[in-house]
Amino acid sequence: MRVLTGRLAGKVIRARTKNVSLGGLGVQVRSELESGTEIEIMVEGRPYGVAATVVHCTKAMTGNLVGLSFDHC
Repeated sequence: MRVLTGRLAGKVIRARTKNVSLGGLGVQVRSELESGTEIEIMVEGRPYGVAATVVHCTKAMTGNLVGLSFDHC
């Protein structure tokens, strides 16, 4: 994920997908992301990304669980 806004803007964060739905994505990351942070989700080997917004970030034993909402056109 490439962070577009907030205190981590410009950083690329590796994430592990936990669940996917039509409207969003749940991922596990090491970094804390604030609600409202805009990001670009990228898949290795693909030339494009998908815009999303952080809805929540919850601490877990294995890092942070982040809920992302896909930005709709």
